[in-house]
Amino acid sequence: MFRNLMPLLARNFHVLAPDLIGFGNSAAPSRESFEYTFENLTKNVAGFLAALKVDQYFLKAGKETRSFKDVMNCLFLCP
Repeated sequence: MFRNLMPLLARNFHVLAPDLIGFGNSAAPSRESFEYTFENLTKNVAGFLAALKVDQYFLKAGKETRSFKDVMNCLFLCP
């Protein structure tokens, strides 16, 4: 979704585009082993940012349709 935009933004920012659990090319644990809720996916993103020691970021969610998948399709810009 952001493939063409990322190189332009990378001129002034560190750009992070995580592949969230169960989406894209990431592993997709069974529903028995992972509860796919907005809260759990948000915790994964928070853990991702903490592991990289990112304390400031701008979050750009996907399309304006605000569907769950679009909201979780995120682009992070870090100063």
